[in-house]
Amino acid sequence: MPVIQIRGTSGSGKSTAMRKVMDTIHFWQAQYVPGRKKPLYYRTPTDSEWGKITLLGHYESPCGGCDTIGSARQVYEVIKKIQEENGDIPILAEGLLLSEDTKWSSQIENLYVYYLSTPTERCLEWIGKRRESVGNDKPLNPANTVNRVNVIEKSRVKLLALGKVCRRCTANQASELILKRLRLH
Repeated sequence: MPVIQIRGTSGSGKSTAMRKVMDTIHFWQAQYVPGRKKPLYYRTPTDSEWGKITLLGHYESPCGGCDTIGSARQVYEVIKKIQEENGDIPILAEGLLLSEDTKWSSQIENLYVYYLSTPTERCLEWIGKRRESVGNDKPLNPANTVNRVNVIEKSRVKLLALGKVCRRCTANQASELILKRLRLH
């Protein structure tokens, strides 16, 4: 079964795309682990019409997903543990791409990565709105987002060279592609 990742810079629509998948599937059960107040991941019940699916991170804040877990290594370890305990089930993940993420993602078999093609200007606009909504009036440094776009593209090229399935798409297309991939399994 696949491990499906959505990648993109801040404000590109990763969490929004994953929330559309969550809304379509409906039935998610939060899975907690000792030492965490928020869920480590969500799972569909075994009798779900979609079968058993795991979604990493929590979505109890505007920025969800793997960014709520920690390092890329921690995300990889959670994926491996879920696979060991549950067999080969689909695992969904989204989050900012960290510098060491390509190293860990390259070790995942049956990996599908959807890279969001949201224009940088639009991402910066959404970041500004999100910051404003929480009362953050500090000036936004666009260099962080612009630099992350370059890191993300380098990751895509490296994973393609390793034979991983990578596709550029919009946030709306990402949620549709994920649902289509899940229906195939």
